[in-house]
Amino acid sequence: MFKVIIKTALKTLLALIIVLALAFVGLSLGYPSGMAGFFENCGMYSFAKGYASLSYTYSGNISDLARCFNDGVMAGDDGNTANRGNELISNEKFEEFCIAETERLGLDYRQFVYGNTACAEYRRGQKNEALETALKAVTDKNSFPVNNALAQLAGAAKGDATVLKLIKAEIESITPQESQKDYYDRVLDSITQSLNTENT
Repeated sequence: MFKVIIKTALKTLLALIIVLALAFVGLSLGYPSGMAGFFENCGMYSFAKGYASLSYTYSGNISDLARCFNDGVMAGDDGNTANRGNELISNEKFEEFCIAETERLGLDYRQFVYGNTACAEYRRGQKNEALETALKAVTDKNSFPVNNALAQLAGAAKGDATVLKLIKAEIESITPQESQKDYYDRVLDSITQSLNTENT
């Protein structure tokens, strides 16, 4: 009698596991956006970016592409961040999308994308590409916005005198707006201190 109960319980458990597995697969394939949201809410961005990528494959929407990028940033996945970032930047709707995201998030989303892409490229050893990416975001020689891509790259390249000298030269060619001057000076001072440390 006891063996029959055990066998029945094991069969029931196995059936439950199969049902749950099938449900999980169904949700993964049929509702990747929801699954991405679930893992984002759990802080599990490495899983979330995979579902975001699947969702983008289905939709082709720039919002899903941006989600792939954002999840890659949060997961610390430099490969995903660099690849998706460049894909996002080259999207024909990128500039329009940045305006909407900047308003929604309260940060300069364009600089966020360029900056994180450049930093990811730098950490992957693509130093020239990183500098080129950062420079594309800071084209106005009369503006130096907070957390711009050049400043972000300077933070990632701290201790790399060769790259920092190039960044410093680019920043010195910019004349910031009056409201940006304090931030501009802080960034330059930080780079100068890092270079002085390297030389001592």
